[in-house]
Formats: sequence, structure tokens, C-alpha cells
Amino acid sequence: MGVFLTPGVIRAQDEVPANVPDAAPPDVSPDASMGNQPDDQTDDQGASFQTFYDQLGDQGTWIQTDDYGYVFQPAVTDPDWAPYTVGHWVYTDDGWAWASDEPWGWATYHYGRWANIDGMGWVWVPGYRWAPAWVSWRYGGGYAGWAPLPPETLYGAEYGEPNAGAYAGFHFGNDVDVSFHIGAGLYNFVSVGDLGENDYRGRYLDRSRNYVVINNTTNITNFTVHNSGAGAGRGGAFAGITAGGPPIAAVNARARQHVQTVSLTAAAQPGRSTLQGNTLAVYAPRVNPATVGQARPSVVGQTIQHPAFNRGDSITKPLVVTASVRPAQPTAEAIQAAQEAQAKAPAHAKIATTRTPVRSAPSSPFTALKPVAVVHPSAQVAPRTNPATAEIQHTAAVAAPSPKPAPVVSHPETENSSAQAQAQHDTEVRAQQAAAAQQERTQQAAEQARTQTSAQAAQQAHAQQAAEQARTQASDQAAQQERAQQAAEQARAQASAQAAQQARAQQAAEQARAQASAQAAQQARAQQAAEQARAQQASAQAAQQARAQQAAAQAHAQAASQAAAAAAAANAKKKLPGQP
Repeated sequence: MGVFLTPGVIRAQDEVPANVPDAAPPDVSPDASMGNQPDDQTDDQGASFQTFYDQLGDQGTWIQTDDYGYVFQPAVTDPDWAPYTVGHWVYTDDGWAWASDEPWGWATYHYGRWANIDGMGWVWVPGYRWAPAWVSWRYGGGYAGWAPLPPETLYGAEYGEPNAGAYAGFHFGNDVDVSFHIGAGLYNFVSVGDLGENDYRGRYLDRSRNYVVINNTTNITNFTVHNSGAGAGRGGAFAGITAGGPPIAAVNARARQHVQTVSLTAAAQPGRSTLQGNTLAVYAPRVNPATVGQARPSVVGQTIQHPAFNRGDSITKPLVVTASVRPAQPTAEAIQAAQEAQAKAPAHAKIATTRTPVRSAPSSPFTALKPVAVVHPSAQVAPRTNPATAEIQHTAAVAAPSPKPAPVVSHPETENSSAQAQAQHDTEVRAQQAAAAQQERTQQAAEQARTQTSAQAAQQAHAQQAAEQARTQASDQAAQQERAQQAAEQARAQASAQAAQQARAQQAAEQARAQASAQAAQQARAQQAAEQARAQQASAQAAQQARAQQAAAQAHAQAASQAAAAAAAANAKKKLPGQP
């Protein structure tokens, strides 16, 4: 990690000049331990950790852990929620500051750290130092991303072992992801063009795509905690932390709306940050670290022994928000793309993966550790190294020049000796100051080179993004043309099917008409047959009737003939005996 140096400051491993007297004990009073944070408290001892417990109690749940003490889980219901997502970024004299729109944001985004507990979700671990924001930054490929720093970063920056010395500064650099295992899933990515907006909701990249996009970004974290020297004593209510991030000029050159540059002012009451014009009011009490072991939440929701953290290094383990609020599962295509991207991740990108070692929890909860002392410029601290974090370089404060000894007027040789010693001391101090100034200029040149490199990388990333957009556009056009051809083919097939259906309908109609004609002919034949049958029957009946009439006439004639014959016979009989 990077090393922080200011005039009058040397690295812990450097040798202390032999003419520097033994150091007086460092000033670790509450005022010293908090640097120049807003002193809006009437009590000189500063605010207690109880402020956190009391103010946040009705906005979520306090949970007790054995590794990190009491942690806070806000009451949220959005399955896509994560820390540092409801609000926006502004730029200040001390770097990038998060302007939160959440009522608990005054505490959780400016003090302490965040962690995601497996199966339990996001929790906030309180701390006592105020900062514009405690995040890691990545930038490139047209995107800017930020992730909350994990609780392990409290160790050394705010807390140390009981025998740890005081350090002049602490720096988080561009290897923070691999040093503290901050995976791609923990990042919130937006397009650089959206970074100047006042609300990022609806603009965040889907978290499942983080594992692909992160390969085109570079970690640009440049975060310095000042404990002494110019950084801690440079005036201003919010001095003590420098929160570097994306190059503001490069961002504003691409942002649709410029990132607002504001001045910070202390609010009197806790709550949401208030942005009026170019002034951001935030509640930022100076918290006394000595009260961490004395304060308690009034209600503790549950206790967790040795919580396991989700480091956001695997797409197959999505980050849950709370135990009951969970995001949608990634698709099979997203999982495949993420795994392929992780396999191709360039080493120079310094991306944490499942193979990245995880730092072990501290030997004692932070509530039992010693707050890191903040040293006034007049105090001197002997150089020390913290064995628990030996790979992280600290810086130790060097004493300011000793007061000039009082002159001894009765002994000229003593005066000469004192003057020579003072001149030698002044020469050494000037040499130290010149070396520090040279080192500062070297750092400034290196920073300018990094900025130029970042600008070149941004330009190259922009060109790559433009090429990718062109490829995507060409692919979209080809896909659109293919869809149009497919639609035309479907239309032709549909028209053919409709024509065939119409032909079948016409054929069916023709068959129906033929069938109806056949039925009509059959009916006509039946009627004709019936008519013929009726005619034949009538003719037969007429003939039979004629024959009957003829028979009757014949019978009548025969009867008449017989009657006449009978009458003639009768008459003949009457004339025989007495014929006249």
C-alpha cells in the first residue's frame, strides 16, 4: 500500500536522527485523538458512541458480534439495495464526499465500515473518525465504481493493539481490493456520464455484470488518514481525511452534468445531508473513541458468533440485503460470462477473486483495542512497526525543532557553543524540510504522471468503448436485419397458409353446393315419382270406378230385362183360361 509522507514525517523503518531528544508522551486527549473534526459538542470530551446507538436504534436493528462488537443493520426492503447507493457524489476540498438521502447516512457513510454477513446481509460497524466517505474506487472502460471498505480497514487506521505506537498517517492505495479482499460484487458501477446526476437509482449496472466490467477498470483508491502534521492541523472543520477518487476534470469532461463542487458545513442535528447551493450540511460530531467500551444499544436484536462474510468474489453467491430481503438470482448466461471474465482477469487490474487470501479477524474485538493516537505537530513519536499489519506501511511523526535554549550571558564560550549547536540544529531542520519538500514535489510529479496515465487510460477506454459500441451497433443492426428477414419469411409463410386455407374453404363451399344440388335433384326425382304414383293411382281408381259403373249398368239392364220378361209371362198366364 502507499506511504504517506509530509514535512516533518518519516517512515516507520527510517532511522531517527541522533540529535532528536527522547520523545514526550503523545497527546491522546479526545481533542488530539479526533484531529480537527467539527466541534459542535458543548462537552469538551466529544460525543459518545452512545450517539450512534440512540439515534439509529429506531431505524434498524443492532446486532452483537464477538469479532466487531455491535453492528447496525438498517431497515430496508429494496432487494437491489447496498451501502452508498441512495444519494450521489459531490467534490470537496477533501476529495469525494457522499451526499446521502437516507436518514442514517450521516453516521453509516462517514464513520465506520460495512460488511455483508452470509445469510444475514449488510451491517455497519461503527468507527470514530469522520471521512467524506470510506470507499474503494475503480475507474475505466466508461464506468466508475465504488465499494464500501470492510471492517479490517479499521485496524491500523483507527484501532491498534494495546502496545501500538502513534502514527502520523495511514494510506489506502490501489491494491486495497486484494489487500482487504473487496470482490467485484461489492462494487456499485455507473457510467461516467451519470456520475454528475443527483440520483443514481435506475442507472446502476446490474450487479451480475460487475464481474465482466471490472476487468476494464483500474483501482484508483487514494485515501489518506492524517494523524499529525499538515494534514491533521490544516484547519477546516472536516480536515484529517483526504478521500481521493476519479480525476474530477476527466469525469466532468464526459459527464452529462458536472459533478458539483461544494463546501462542507456541520449540521446541528442528525439526519439526511442537506445540499443548499454549493454547501453540503452534514451532521458530523467529534466522537470520543474512549467511550466505545462504555456505550450500549438499548435493544439488541440478536447475537452472532464469528460471522462469515460474503466478499463479493463469486457471482454464484449473490449479496443478500437482509435475512428476508434477497436479490434475484443471476441467469445462467450471466454466470457463464462472469466465470469466463474472472478466468481472463488481467493481473495488473488487481481484482479480488475466490483465490484471494482473506485477512483474519483481529485477535480482540475493536471495542477492546486501543484507538490510534493522533499527534499534535509539537509532539514527537518514536518510529514503530505494527507486527500484525507489517505489510502495510505506517508513518511516524518526527518532533518539531526543540525550543531555542536560553542564552547564558556570563560565558561567551557557552554562547558560541549554543549558537553553533543551534545553527547546526537549524541546518539539519532546513535539510529535513528541503528533503520533505523535494519528496512532496516528487510525489506531486508522480501524481501528475498518474493523472496523465489515468487520462490516457480513460481516453483509451473511451476509444475501446466507442469500438465496442460500434461493434454492438453493428451486431444490433445485423440482428435487426435478421429479425426483419425472419419476420418477412414468417409473413410469407402466413400468407401462403392463409391462401391454402382460403382454397380449402372454397373447395368445401363448392362441395357443399354440389351436395346441395344433388340433394335438390334427388328431391325432384322423389317428387316426380310421387306425382307419377299419384297419377297412376288416380287412373287406376277411375278405371275401376268406370268398370264398377259399367257392371252396375249391365246388372240394372239385366234386371230390367228380367223384370220385363217376368211381367210378360205373368200377363200371358192371365189370358189363357178366359181369353176374350
